[in-house]
Amino acid sequence: MGRRRQRWSPLRRQGTRSRVPIIGFGSLSKRFRRTQRLKTTRQSPGERAKFEITAPSAGRRATRGPTGNAARSGALVLGSIVDCGRTGRLRVYKITTGIHIHFAHHIRGHAGPCVSIHGHTWKFDVSLEATELDAQGFVIDFDHLHERVLMPCHTLLDHALALGEKSYAENRDVLAQLGTAFVETRRETLGHLGTPQATLSDALGGARNERPGGIKLAVFPFSPTSERLARWLYDVADGMLSDSRVSVSAARIYETLLPTEAVAEYVP
Repeated sequence: MGRRRQRWSPLRRQGTRSRVPIIGFGSLSKRFRRTQRLKTTRQSPGERAKFEITAPSAGRRATRGPTGNAARSGALVLGSIVDCGRTGRLRVYKITTGIHIHFAHHIRGHAGPCVSIHGHTWKFDVSLEATELDAQGFVIDFDHLHERVLMPCHTLLDHALALGEKSYAENRDVLAQLGTAFVETRRETLGHLGTPQATLSDALGGARNERPGGIKLAVFPFSPTSERLARWLYDVADGMLSDSRVSVSAARIYETLLPTEAVAEYVP
């Protein structure tokens, strides 16, 4: 019986047993592994290595990295690796910050108790990433993230009732009567109607403030579940902050923090 021939992966480089890493794809189907083509230009450790993968179909689009002839011809450009050494891992800077907001909501059609108006102490988190820092050494200044995204969210929602557009439209008159009755109680304690709550003058990601009878509402294009709010927060942050260097990697909505966390996350 002859010696069994050893099978070599097409991803192995001649003269070495180390595999060439594929960056950014995660697990791939066997069929895709057979049909993909890996183009690798690799230099000595510490120098720049660039990986491109051409797939037979559109597949998952790249979220970062250069574009050009390769991308236009169907190549999925996964970006450049700087100082990758032997690991071949993309080095990314990530930051996360958030804000606490107190507000109530109603979940339209909920089978359980959340059909009733109820409130939480929420936490809104946004995560950003970049492969290069700016001239100050930041992915982005935390103050900039707060001013552009998190504080407008706070102004929209702080001590408000969050409703979907359909629930608001159906109950606008009832809410106005209720709001008037509630705000009038200030005359008993203050002798006047007091100062209106802060609201946004413009819409934020399709959400807006309303004041039926003087109470504060935040009206969304959808019924405001944690999952939908996470997608909404991502879209707001992405529209405000993403550019050729910085991208939003995730948005998280903490509906409760204690005694245990209940969190919804949106990752594109």
